[in-house]
Amino acid sequence: MASAAAAAAAAEPAHNLQPPKVKMKARRLKGHKDSANCCIASSQNPRLIVTSGEDGRVCWFDLRCNDEPQLAMDVSEEPILSLCFKSGNEDNIYVSSGKEIKCFDVRLRAPEITFIALSIFISRIYAATKWEPLENYNYNKEEINKVDTR
Repeated sequence: MASAAAAAAAAEPAHNLQPPKVKMKARRLKGHKDSANCCIASSQNPRLIVTSGEDGRVCWFDLRCNDEPQLAMDVSEEPILSLCFKSGNEDNIYVSSGKEIKCFDVRLRAPEITFIALSIFISRIYAATKWEPLENYNYNKEEINKVDTR
């Protein structure tokens, strides 16, 4: 009986489960003044990438556009070690910086512009703004290196 099952399995054609060969050029996204620490992709919008860095900045990239951020948020004086979208609402983002966690709503525009740059390659003006958090949690005694809302 075992030999019949082995013979039937051997008779079935083998499936090649290799990933498709898609040639894509690697891109270097620009927007941080220092190293990037974290990178997340949106589950609701597959072309959206959000990064955080040692410079205390959160950059939102639309991969359909050029390598410059569509939005740059200066949210901390300290490095941002982790970030995540709010579960069920990707307009809200949580970031960990030092011993605290901050929540921001990307739909709310920041009141104070701290940096303006004009791109000479395309006719766009980029503004980095200082953002005020919707929520701020500061209960830890040590640095927070991972945040998740699942």
